[in-house]
Amino acid sequence: MVELAKRMVTDPPEVQVSFLRRAGIAPWALLLLAIIAAPVDAQRVASSPVASVDGVAITADDLDAVIGSVTWPLDERLFQVRKQAVDALIKQRLLEREAARRKVTLQSLIDAEVTAKIGPITDEEIDRVKTKSDPALSRDDIRKALLKDKIGAELTRFVSTLERKSTVRVLLDAPRAPRSILEPPKAPSKGPANAPVTIVEFTDFHCSHCQAAEAVLAEVLSSYPVRLVHRDLPLENVHPRAKEAHEAARCAEAQGRFWPFRDLLFAGEPKTGDALKIAARDAHVDLAAYDRCIAAGAGRAAIETDAADARRLGVKTTPTFFVNGRELEGAATLEAFTAAIRNELPRNSRTK
Repeated sequence: MVELAKRMVTDPPEVQVSFLRRAGIAPWALLLLAIIAAPVDAQRVASSPVASVDGVAITADDLDAVIGSVTWPLDERLFQVRKQAVDALIKQRLLEREAARRKVTLQSLIDAEVTAKIGPITDEEIDRVKTKSDPALSRDDIRKALLKDKIGAELTRFVSTLERKSTVRVLLDAPRAPRSILEPPKAPSKGPANAPVTIVEFTDFHCSHCQAAEAVLAEVLSSYPVRLVHRDLPLENVHPRAKEAHEAARCAEAQGRFWPFRDLLFAGEPKTGDALKIAARDAHVDLAAYDRCIAAGAGRAAIETDAADARRLGVKTTPTFFVNGRELEGAATLEAFTAAIRNELPRNSRTK
């Protein structure tokens, strides 16, 4: 378990997931087994000023600007470890309360609701796995792995039924990504510069989900004192010509017409070639200057910088949103934005 804890902090996220999958155990179930032996550290409480010189504060933002790119991946991994531990503790508490309600031991409860409901592993199941697995795996190894999978699935199902009957709140705060990475000074933005909430979006102009999110963003911007920051993330492995649209948008930005051009890029079908130039004309971009900008590849450096920052933050899909530095979880719905924004606003600033 000590080795697991070390790996969860030091290994990249994709390696952590692979390790847990090979072990055949869900992260929360694994931690549940180790909860007694491995207590969770207390959450650190960060304050805005971290030092001062002659009364002038050195803030957390100042610190992030220097070391944020180093500390953010560690903070994020540590948060994931804590989140999994909290998840395990919640499930442990639900199981213990149910056992107490039935006046049985925890092991008796699991035997009755999980183990007893697991059917035997059949030869057909083993044969299906063996044809796709490492030839070195014996039939007994495969049987044990399949049994472990079934137990994990049944335990998850049972705990889910208990969770639906209870009131569960998770109060663990996610770490905030450093502003020095999220919000470069020259990134296109709109909304009040001093807005209490900043939404950073990593987007792809050829992404249908990004296009669908535009209507939600428009409603958010009209309802709350919010600033929106645009970051480029054309996913060329999915949308081979998306980068062309992003370079065009950067050339529109050079003429102060980024946001009108962006609106046109998200209207209708994904645009390339002549369609981009038509959009530039409709956005009142000077076409001669636009052509020179495109020919020079003037927007490529900014796009590459955004892609590098996305990698540092672990962003791999679009759209990905951060609300005051915290990644928006789940679908980018109006309800999700509303909850995240209201959590950041002072009570007297909440308009809904």
